[in-house]
Amino acid sequence: MKKSRLFICIMLGALCFTILSCNKHDDDDWGGNSGGNIWNPTVVDGRLPGLFSVSSDQQVQFSQGNLQYQASTNTWRFAEHQWDYVGSQKSVYVEGDEGTGFYIEKIGGTVINSDNSEISPTYNGWIDLFGWGTSGWNNGNTYNRPWDSDNSDGSLYGPSGRFNLTDDYANAEWGHNAISNGGNREDYCRTLTKEEWEYLLESRTTSSGIRFAKAKVNGYC
Repeated sequence: MKKSRLFICIMLGALCFTILSCNKHDDDDWGGNSGGNIWNPTVVDGRLPGLFSVSSDQQVQFSQGNLQYQASTNTWRFAEHQWDYVGSQKSVYVEGDEGTGFYIEKIGGTVINSDNSEISPTYNGWIDLFGWGTSGWNNGNTYNRPWDSDNSDGSLYGPSGRFNLTDDYANAEWGHNAISNGGNREDYCRTLTKEEWEYLLESRTTSSGIRFAKAKVNGYC
């Protein structure tokens, strides 16, 4: 039986569930019985040890952190921690009451010398929060590269009218690329489909009756 493993990205301030899964490979360091019903995963290839069901016969793992990209070297990686995020280091103007406003200085993340607002094809820092379907593969839309950004029309990202980056459009999602600390090979990882998300959050049953609960990560709720 072939199972899949998923890698998840979690950001402070916003949940960036950029789930990436990988098909089982013979050289993976995975335990379990021959029927594939019980797995004893070890923490390798940027993934966490916990298992989550995304269908009645499929379990997945989450990544150790958010997905990041460095344009100058064309390198993808998972952040070291689940709470790491890039953010923006630039000042942000916030509109106040009655037309007044003020600037909030340095709205930034935890990744040193990295800034999403400096995004470009040659940027040597790290970025995250990519547009949908921006793996770098030409999907037929205007914006398809990880450094692309557009604030006017979100529909310009990814293959038009598609909700899951699968089948003919599988190369449009980030897991099509080799992730340096997540297997380091193409098509080793992928995002969750809409149906898998629905099963994970709404349909699956657990022995405790609880599918998800509030948690504190690195001191944050």
